[in-house]
Amino acid sequence: MELHLIRHAKAEAKPVSGLDESRALTRAGREQARALAVYLAAHGVKYDILFTSPKLRALETTTPLERLARVVKVEPLLTEEPSLGFLAHLRALRPSGEDAHGKLALVGHEPFLTRLAALILFDDISQAEHLHLRKAGVMALRWPGASSLEWLIVPEMLART
Repeated sequence: MELHLIRHAKAEAKPVSGLDESRALTRAGREQARALAVYLAAHGVKYDILFTSPKLRALETTTPLERLARVVKVEPLLTEEPSLGFLAHLRALRPSGEDAHGKLALVGHEPFLTRLAALILFDDISQAEHLHLRKAGVMALRWPGASSLEWLIVPEMLART
């Protein structure tokens, strides 16, 4: 199975409400999210399930990606510390059947995403300090089993769409 870790696009620094959860995407962030969806669609990416953090900036990043997914779910655990329990939860949702694409996506935040990647790739969350996922970036992991980093998208690649 492929697991795509997608960091939310560029968001405002301080929301009017003062609550981190309500930080919206900037105009540039909305364009990044749209460009990411176009880029992934052009490369034939389709998701069985796309999970998103409940924070506004992740929800807004998810909106243009929704057409690439069979199911979109808000997952509050994407705002907490990654754990072996969370990995077991994802493993149980592994897509199957002949119409399955074999891909799950998580739209979320740092440091959650790189910590999760470190847990998957190195079985050691402390190795996250060696990983970096930029805003509107995607890290594609092969998992479970012999885990590997398959590919990475950085925002500059999206400018070419």
